[in-house]
Amino acid sequence: MLGLCLFYTRRLSSTFSQKMWLTRKRKCEHRDELVALLERAKGHIDSSEESIWAGLSPAESGMDLTIAIEALRNNEAVDRDQLRMHFAPTGPLQETSMMSGWTDEYMEISSHFDALIDQV
Repeated sequence: MLGLCLFYTRRLSSTFSQKMWLTRKRKCEHRDELVALLERAKGHIDSSEESIWAGLSPAESGMDLTIAIEALRNNEAVDRDQLRMHFAPTGPLQETSMMSGWTDEYMEISSHFDALIDQV
C-alpha cells in the first residue's frame, strides 16, 4: 500500500511541477507582451501634444510607463492600479491620443492591455 501511495504522490508532485512551470512560462510570456505594449504606448506618448483633458502631461505619463516597463523587465511588482488609470476610458492616454491623432492605435493598445494586466 505504501508503494502505491508513493507512486501517486510522485505522480501528483510531477504533475504539479509541470503545471507550475507552465504557469510561470505563461506569466513570463504575458509579462513580455505587456512590456511590448507599454513600449508602443510610450512611443506614441513621447511624440504627443499635451491635452488639457488628460490630467497628466505626456512627459508624466511617459515616466510612469517607463517605470512600469523597467519593473516588468526586472520581474518586480508593478502598480497595476496606476497603469489601469492611464488606460482607463477618458484617462490620460486616451485623452492624449485623441489630441495627438493616434486614437485608433490607442484603442488597440488599450484592448490588449485590458486582456494582459491581470495576467502578470
